[in-house]
Amino acid sequence: MTRRKRKATFKSSELILLTLFLGLFLIFYILHLIASLLDYFISLSRDWNFFQWGYLVALCIGLFFSLHKYKLRKKNEQALIEKQKEREKLEKLKNAADLDNLKTMPHRDFEYYIADLFSSKGYEATVTSASGDGGKDIILRKDGYTSIVECKRYTTKKIGRPEIQKFHSALIDIHANEGFYVTTSSFANTAVKYVANKPINLIDGQQLINIISEINLDKSN
Repeated sequence: MTRRKRKATFKSSELILLTLFLGLFLIFYILHLIASLLDYFISLSRDWNFFQWGYLVALCIGLFFSLHKYKLRKKNEQALIEKQKEREKLEKLKNAADLDNLKTMPHRDFEYYIADLFSSKGYEATVTSASGDGGKDIILRKDGYTSIVECKRYTTKKIGRPEIQKFHSALIDIHANEGFYVTTSSFANTAVKYVANKPINLIDGQQLINIISEINLDKSN
């Protein structure tokens, strides 16, 4: 058993040395080719006249501007693609602006929907893991500030004070600047009173529909 291990180790060392040797050989060979090409062009350029140097400079300038123009065109094409994607996202948000539709949407889809909604408002929105999110479904970042969002897709159930207290604890735990509690139902008076002096925004079903209806599709043009 020991001999087999030694033999395997020996073969592994041989393979490493061979790879290293081939690598060094390839590097020196490439350097040799580069040096040969440079030497060739230098020797060739000694016999060039003023006009030949002018042609070379003009060719280099032309190549530079052609490459620059190509990059600008690709950048503009990418910008148009991004604008089209943004418009499609906004249209999708507006098309789903029906409270009954939102109430029947799968919960995970609802979280991504709300994340897209905040993205349309200029936030960088990240949906957290499906389980163990610690009372925060979405993390928002904008202008150096961090906010969290909790999404509850309920049909009739009202959100009470205990749920908001738990959300407030999550906000404190990650030192967030602000919190948004979004639901398709409504909030109990105890919840509304609890957030009176806290950086928490309560968004019920009707307010959610109002926010969606404010989306301007023309801004993506």
